[in-house]
Amino acid sequence: MKTKYIMNGGLAFSEKKDIKKLEKLAAEGWLLEGLAWGGFCYKLVQGPAQDLIYTIDFQATPDSDYFDIFKSAGWRHITSSGQQIHIFAAPKGTPPIYSGNEIEEGKYQDFTVNLGKGALYSFLIMLVFMLLMYLSKSYYAFMYYPLFALTLISSMAFIFCFMPYLSYKFKAQAKQ
Repeated sequence: MKTKYIMNGGLAFSEKKDIKKLEKLAAEGWLLEGLAWGGFCYKLVQGPAQDLIYTIDFQATPDSDYFDIFKSAGWRHITSSGQQIHIFAAPKGTPPIYSGNEIEEGKYQDFTVNLGKGALYSFLIMLVFMLLMYLSKSYYAFMYYPLFALTLISSMAFIFCFMPYLSYKFKAQAKQ
């Protein structure tokens, strides 16, 4: 069984584009099996060509009822990432999970709140490290480089939370 990996465009930025790409690949016989490399790639396996549609849902800590609802509506759970992002597949023609803008807008709401909190906390931590780095330059020079590294790490955490937060926030506003 052949396997290949393709980069995703970032679920926060190109969700619909990624779904279209996965549907096209399924029609060519490359079926989504899961996420790989920290969620930056889709793992595809070669199989029989299928006319599938994919959807992505955001639900923090789902229970078995959550997956049962999708199953009864004709959707098959493919993979989850971080207990919050869930990818489902169904044969073409299956009714969509979300039928209205208000309902679809709600799928982003909890996820956006969590990303906003993560962005705020990582920003505050980054500011603390920057302040300590500034102070260490004068008094504790040996601490400068470790604090610089921690500042870089916290700034990356901030970017990885803040950019998707902005994207989901704009998506929710566009649906209104």
